[in-house]
Amino acid sequence: MNRALLLDRRIIVRTAVATTSAIFIALAAGPVDTEVCCNPYQLIAMNVPDAYDTSDTADFQETLKHLVNKVRKEQGVRSVSVDARLTKAAQLHSRDMAAMNSLTHFGSDGSTLGQRLSRSGFKRRSVGENVALNQTSPREVIEAWSSSPGHLENMINPRFAQVGFGFDDGYWTAVFTSSN
Repeated sequence: MNRALLLDRRIIVRTAVATTSAIFIALAAGPVDTEVCCNPYQLIAMNVPDAYDTSDTADFQETLKHLVNKVRKEQGVRSVSVDARLTKAAQLHSRDMAAMNSLTHFGSDGSTLGQRLSRSGFKRRSVGENVALNQTSPREVIEAWSSSPGHLENMINPRFAQVGFGFDDGYWTAVFTSSN
């Protein structure tokens, strides 16, 4: 089922990469204190497989953290640690996107990343969010984010010290924040 998404001015629309079964559409929101774009965009999300088992949440988080930290190390940036509150916010957002069948940085209630973090018990500070659709493994989503300038900027931002990841029905979320 196709679904059109209208994106806010603060979101960078990055690449659309064809895969064998569908189209991957990536979005990256820069740090909340940075204006990153000036025009709204319209996207279409298509045919999303649910191929990755996340039943072992701790292993899932550790795998993604390891892959992000490998990218950070290659860029000379210190490692991030997984935060349970960020994980909760990321997982709830992935679940929400799957329920809406929409790849977006806004919740079904119109909430922003900052609002979702507040609901998860996190004080607002410098944050970044990566979302993706249609990757079938942690390695594949990290490779996709690494090849997109906006996503890569979030992954290697030296201000970010903590991360949480979410996945549901083909929708991936990574939430990055600075430390306390």
